[in-house]
Amino acid sequence: MKCPDCGTAELKQDTRDVPFSYKGKTTVVPRLTGQFCDACGNSVLTKADQDRYAAEATRFRQVVDKLPVR
Repeated sequence: MKCPDCGTAELKQDTRDVPFSYKGKTTVVPRLTGQFCDACGNSVLTKADQDRYAAEATRFRQVVDKLPVR
């Protein structure tokens, strides 16, 4: 299947650590399974891992928002 975002590369089934950035801070959500585009970095995750990624992103945003402003 071609990447739905860039249309230039075939998606590859894999399990990868996926970074998430917010307000200049980055975390990594480990071991997400899905189809990944090596050309543009897009991913199509399984439903369970999509839900886990969203939950981790929400938690991370809450932590970052509580950090003192410098």
